[in-house]
Amino acid sequence: MFQSAYRLNRVATVSMIAVGAAVAFSSFGIVRAEQAKPAKKITYTCNTVGACVLGTNSGTGIGVEGVSLNTSVPLAANNGGLLGEGTGYNGVYGYSTKRNGGYFENNSNSYVTLFAWADSNSDPLEAANSAGAFFYVDNSGNGNFSGAVYATGFVTDLRTRDGNHIGSFNVQSTGATIEDTGTARMMNGEGVVRFDATFARTVDLHRGYQVFLTADGETRGWLYIAEKYEGGFVVREAEHGRSSIYFDYRVVAHPVGSTTARLPQLNIKQVTRTGGAPITQ
Repeated sequence: MFQSAYRLNRVATVSMIAVGAAVAFSSFGIVRAEQAKPAKKITYTCNTVGACVLGTNSGTGIGVEGVSLNTSVPLAANNGGLLGEGTGYNGVYGYSTKRNGGYFENNSNSYVTLFAWADSNSDPLEAANSAGAFFYVDNSGNGNFSGAVYATGFVTDLRTRDGNHIGSFNVQSTGATIEDTGTARMMNGEGVVRFDATFARTVDLHRGYQVFLTADGETRGWLYIAEKYEGGFVVREAEHGRSSIYFDYRVVAHPVGSTTARLPQLNIKQVTRTGGAPITQ
């Protein structure tokens, strides 16, 4: 009986181990099966003045992160790791007290890092600060700046008569100037040029202006500026010439309110990967 009882207990023990192992194996299989299922879309719907979903991180990590692992070409422009939509409010709002309000980065040679698209006939891009400085691109594609534009080179797009596009380089000047050109006629050795009314309102007449002349025909004497006044200037032929010819002129003046600096020193900052100067802790 002693041996029978021992065998009975031993068999029962082995059976319990076998059953326990089966349970553990089954539980492990269930966990793996749950992980293989596609992720469920989590939707939060609320009616409140505060945030519906809030992510707060008191450490050095990110508060809310969205990741999209799809490597195929997106079918829609609004596909991505994070999507924000607003009705009467901003779709996405970013604010920072010590860093950039928004930072964008990509490693694609086929797409831009930041793209702005306006579905309506509005300005696609605007930027401003509390000091009153602003920059915006209007609905015609024009860039508008409240201050000066600094660049290492300016190239203007020109359209030819055959419909092609070519680039031209802008004339550079040591100071802020505005020019006007035209052709006028001299009768009996004298001609009068009157400024266009809009151009006259643009010119700072207190700083003066220069006029350059070219005769369009043969003359007895050279042409010179006999008189300058606010509305234009008088041209005469030297040596008491009495020619009646056309002449070309070029007026160089200073715009109203323009700087008087000549070849000013520029201090263009080096752009960093963080989008600004390093933060001093």
